[in-house]
Amino acid sequence: MKKILLGINSLHIGGIQTALINLLQNLDYTKYDVTVQLFHYEEEYRGFLPPEVKIRKASFLLGIANNTMKEAKKKGTAIYVLRAAMAVICKIIGANRFYSLLFRGIHDDTFYDEAISFTNNGNIKTLYFGMNQYILNCVEARKKSTWLHVDFEGMKLNDSYNISEYRRFDRVITVSEAAKDIFLKYVPEMSAKTHVVYNVINPEKLKEQGNDRAIGFETFAQDRLKIVTICRLDENKNVTACLEVAQRLKDRKIPFQWIIVGDGTERNTLAERASEKRLDENVTFVGYQRNPYPYIMDADIAVSTSISESYGMSIAESIALHTPAIAFYYPALQEVIKNGKNGFIIGQGCTEDMANKIIALYESGELVEMKKRCCNLISANDAISQFDRVFDGEEA
Repeated sequence: MKKILLGINSLHIGGIQTALINLLQNLDYTKYDVTVQLFHYEEEYRGFLPPEVKIRKASFLLGIANNTMKEAKKKGTAIYVLRAAMAVICKIIGANRFYSLLFRGIHDDTFYDEAISFTNNGNIKTLYFGMNQYILNCVEARKKSTWLHVDFEGMKLNDSYNISEYRRFDRVITVSEAAKDIFLKYVPEMSAKTHVVYNVINPEKLKEQGNDRAIGFETFAQDRLKIVTICRLDENKNVTACLEVAQRLKDRKIPFQWIIVGDGTERNTLAERASEKRLDENVTFVGYQRNPYPYIMDADIAVSTSISESYGMSIAESIALHTPAIAFYYPALQEVIKNGKNGFIIGQGCTEDMANKIIALYESGELVEMKKRCCNLISANDAISQFDRVFDGEEA
């Protein structure tokens, strides 16, 4: 049985966190003895993981650093001020130096067969950082791997610091062939050490969650075309384009409701812009939802306007729930969407083309048939087989 450590900053739900939870819910625990290292731990996280999985908590200061500001505020003024001070220090000295200070004196004495950083660095001036450093410097293991969940170039990880850090790992795991190709453009010497393991998506589990309607769930109006977007509200997700598409639909007299699920730095700006465009009756921001799947199940179409992604988790989950997806092009999207089968790929930034495609689907009635044949191109079993091959098979 392989002893594996999987490290992630937090399980506050996002695409990477969902990917880890889905993976852990599908592993064969007769093969793997798994421990999850968390920098930030909340009691509710225990319920997300299978009982076979052990949890290793971090130091008090690492925990504070990996709270969101919203979480820190709930824990009192002292924690909030400390978290804010840490963010300022990161901006001044850089996250790599800041985490080096926090890691002093920390060492995991357990020896693992595999130690895996399941997350990648964020901006070097922010606190979303450090797990790669931790696995490389504070853990003993036969082999060390890191997961790359983003477009290495698009997310500006192609700098000297990150490239030198990735070179120190025995393996790099990407979540798509496209993400692998982009990474190897900058680190070609890692070709033999770079592998693809797709995100695990379990349609049955998603349906179970999709049928779990919380009190206060914002339902769609039944007499309109129902559109959903689920993403972090930041510059890369490009939700401004959703509002431009919504404006075109409204101008063409299409009856629709567009629910946008997620939170982020641009939420207030986007809500104000929607009001300025007089889209309040058509576009609804419901904020962060731990369980977004009822919105997907109720929608006719899922839309993504991301500029870059390494895979497209929310799109793949939508397709798993038989909700066709329409998205702006990025290289990995061709591994998620097959035009006409489970959705459509639109030229990057072409809001007019996206609006025209939505209108055509609505007016033709094609959505009904597309929902019936909508399915993922990669199954959960395919993804688990890839994991086994890398960590317990021919590539181990």
